[in-house]
Amino acid sequence: MAAGPAVNLGLAVTAARLGLPSALLHANLLLLASSLIPIAVKTPFGPQYTDGAALWRLPRATPKEIDELLAASFAVEAHTAYQDRRYDEAHRWVTEGMAAHPDATVLSGLAGVVQIGLGHHREAYRQFAAELERSDLDAGQRAIHQNNLAWAALMSGDPELLGAALTASEAAHLALPWMPCVNGTRGYALIETGQPAAGAILVRAALAREKDRRNRASMACELAVAAARLGEPREAMTRLAQARRLDPDCPLLGRAERDAAVGMEEPARP
Repeated sequence: MAAGPAVNLGLAVTAARLGLPSALLHANLLLLASSLIPIAVKTPFGPQYTDGAALWRLPRATPKEIDELLAASFAVEAHTAYQDRRYDEAHRWVTEGMAAHPDATVLSGLAGVVQIGLGHHREAYRQFAAELERSDLDAGQRAIHQNNLAWAALMSGDPELLGAALTASEAAHLALPWMPCVNGTRGYALIETGQPAAGAILVRAALAREKDRRNRASMACELAVAAARLGEPREAMTRLAQARRLDPDCPLLGRAERDAAVGMEEPARP
């Protein structure tokens, strides 16, 4: 952690002594100053500290804080594999990390996400239900777990879990109303529980702000399901085509296609 600021300082001194372009000197002085400002940024892997903050905190860190820091390295590897859809590899990283750091919240929550990627939705649901029993979650972590629990319940296709999806998605939406993925989950929960018009409003708003292509594809599928249930087959087919362009491997495509096919067989509403 000290090496980064030391390199910037060394390059600045070298630039000054050798008369190199002033831009090199100023750039390294700026990097040195910014890296030493003691601040932290929240990330999915826990708070990430600048070098200055880390150098100040580490000598005083508790064993739990050090454990979370080490666990985050496994979480980063697992998350990278998950993003590349290498779900078996992501599961291996999470499993190894949890074996070494069994109390790390960053890994236990990610374990449920990886289970969703593997298509093990009931296992993911149970994982997030267990996570929500923890007393050491902050408000943001709790809301994310509620959102993920709702998504796992919806993806499971189990009608007995729809009530839990509706309750959990509402809680997540109240806590994190600005997050497109949370709005999308809440909208889909409404769609699957007999409120397709209200759900579609939320999902359309989420889709307009979502940047991730895979999330956008899921939202397009959700809108296709809503359109089919509202008796709008053309809209359903348009949304299906959008989803296929965004992500041909979207896990919701099959479900949306079945709903759209049923909708095509029924007379459109006037």
